Amino acid sequence: MARRAREEGSLLRGLRISAERSDTRAAVSRELWKGLLRYNHRQAGPLHHKRTVLCARDAKGKLLGGLIMQSYWRETYIELLWLSAPARGAGTGAKLIAEAERRGASGATTI
Repeated sequence: MARRAREEGSLLRGLRISAERSDTRAAVSRELWKGLLRYNHRQAGPLHHKRTVLCARDAKGKLLGGLIMQSYWRETYIELLWLSAPARGAGTGAKLIAEAERRGASGATTI
């Protein structure tokens, strides 16, 4: 326990927190995601990531709204839900969520 506290103390001595510049932001973001995915893989096994995009369209094919679902391990999350003004209050969002739940239930324990 004392050794870990010493290691953490020496790490924090030279620590700097800063926002990344626009020219390095993308590379640093990729490195952060890679680090997180490596850690999660060691802790929980393969990610089994799946992204699903559901769309609501009118009879002419115009986009009225939609949602983006992300599935990791055995969990599914709605990342984004958007409805155009004409689709709001018409039950479109409820139908999209019902379809997301139906699709999520086939491979996930929670949505």
